[in-house]
Amino acid sequence: QDEIFDEGDAGTVPAPDDALPDATLSTDAEEPAIRRYAAPFENVDEKALLAVVLFDVGEAAGGLDLAALTTLSLPVTVVIDPEVPDSAARAAAFRKAGFEIAILSKLPQGASASDAEVTHQGALAVLPEAVAIVGAPDAPMQTDGQVAGHLVELALADGLGVVSFAGGLNPVPR
Repeated sequence: QDEIFDEGDAGTVPAPDDALPDATLSTDAEEPAIRRYAAPFENVDEKALLAVVLFDVGEAAGGLDLAALTTLSLPVTVVIDPEVPDSAARAAAFRKAGFEIAILSKLPQGASASDAEVTHQGALAVLPEAVAIVGAPDAPMQTDGQVAGHLVELALADGLGVVSFAGGLNPVPR
């Protein structure tokens, strides 16, 4: 996957039994969301970093149980579909476990820039502590330069990162 964001203050995830301490979150409204809601960690050994991005599809779609997922003991960014009915509650549980949240962008083919904007604002209303937008592998942001450009502009305006899949004529990196 291509990453188009500054990792900023990413860090170690607290043990699942511990709530994310308020002191680790920036309260500065001027900080971009990617820093304000980042999971804190320290790379004291200065080892190479690996991003783990987990798509939460929910139990109804054959995914793992929420309780099992929140016991993972490694830094994870969880991608959530804001259109799933319990997505806000799932996001809250993942945040409490110390994970980052990303918004799944799955606009339909032929979506316009205004469709992207309306969808984006709705997604942020449901998942306000997101750090990034992640395009579904078959989403228009992976193939449509106008939609990709507009989503990147929206992400920048809201301080979010953008994650896309490598391959094909992916316009996001441009």
